[in-house]
Amino acid sequence: MRLVDPPDRHPEVELVIDDDELCLGWSALAGSWYAVEGRRSLDQAGWTTLATVRTVGPDGNHCLPLPTPHRHFRVRLVEPPPVTEAPDPELLVEEDRICLRWTAEAGTRYVIEGKRTLDETSWTLIGDATPDTAQGEYCLDLPVDWRYLRVRPREEDAQPDHGLGARWQGDRICLLWTAQVGRSYAVMGRETLESEWIPVAQVRAQVVEMEHCLPPGTPYRYFRVEVGEVPSDVIHPSIRLENGQLCLDWDATPGAGYRIETTDSLDSGTWAEFRTVEAGAAIATECLPMVDAVRFYRVIALP
Repeated sequence: MRLVDPPDRHPEVELVIDDDELCLGWSALAGSWYAVEGRRSLDQAGWTTLATVRTVGPDGNHCLPLPTPHRHFRVRLVEPPPVTEAPDPELLVEEDRICLRWTAEAGTRYVIEGKRTLDETSWTLIGDATPDTAQGEYCLDLPVDWRYLRVRPREEDAQPDHGLGARWQGDRICLLWTAQVGRSYAVMGRETLESEWIPVAQVRAQVVEMEHCLPPGTPYRYFRVEVGEVPSDVIHPSIRLENGQLCLDWDATPGAGYRIETTDSLDSGTWAEFRTVEAGAAIATECLPMVDAVRFYRVIALP
């Protein structure tokens, strides 16, 4: 009788370093789940999980963006994550809004996500709901940008793995959390415990120990970080030079609020709040001081 060899739970890993990423390759069991782990030094107690991947064929592969704070890596065969059944929502179109209703488990938090086209590779976070009965409901005002909607129970990692911390840096408050490299996070804020949560910034994690600093004088006192894209309407303003300043112009609704965001690199996926303004006319204009650096700007229509 021939004995079957047990699976290799810690396969040998081959590292390939490119210009902007580090890739790990290993021999795998097709259809199995592996945890990619790292640590900064051999003295570090325990390993940090950087990603959990499922292999399709006999070769496992996962790439991490550079730079990375970790210097030692390993791959470990793990049990498949628990499967959570997503509800099949009922879609109701009313006069000025569209509503999703589904059979829910009271007290369970659900996230509502959308896609503009089926070609998009990921779902964008729209909002969340925690029903207190066996029926969940979430409504969106018409018109909406999303053509495809879904509802699913919120995953355990929807909040940062090790909670949210904060520290002062001069006159700015900086938020800190443990992230999954490559994943997008929405920084949310509100002024009081009764206020609505407002998207403050969209951040794509480049490192595990993330930090995001808010501009001085932020009106928000309470913060949270969500996994996913910031639910918002993005406006691409026209740009012109006037009296040594950079002026942004965009079509606006008088009296509506808009948030101007900036980034140093379009590839980073990270946008930071620069200023919040209220439109006084159908064409909004905001002039900004020139800086000796490459900057990109966009405008977000606030809810």
